[in-house]
Amino acid sequence: MKTPMQELIEQLQNKYEQLQQSGDLVAAMYVQDAIELAHPMLEKEKEVMIGFAYKFGDEPLLEITKWYDKQFNINEIRASLLEQVNQLSDDEIISLYDNLSEFLNTKEK
Repeated sequence: MKTPMQELIEQLQNKYEQLQQSGDLVAAMYVQDAIELAHPMLEKEKEVMIGFAYKFGDEPLLEITKWYDKQFNINEIRASLLEQVNQLSDDEIISLYDNLSEFLNTKEK
């Protein structure tokens, strides 16, 4: 089973390879930057999941799923991210890069 960040990174890597093969090196560079920004988020994702498990670990399994979806809005986020990655244009690649950069610069310290 893959986490949402693992799925996103895989999609970005596929897009990177497509862009490289098509010769669109500028867009490929932005996707590569997004991949590099996404990798540290795997550790943050792990920390959040562990924290969630500690917080809701005593709840019945069905309740944990409801709380997880509600707290992280994960289904909508995952679907949105995968759809965006699959349809990336150059402008969308730049936007994704900018959004990941902004997120990493504003995360809790």
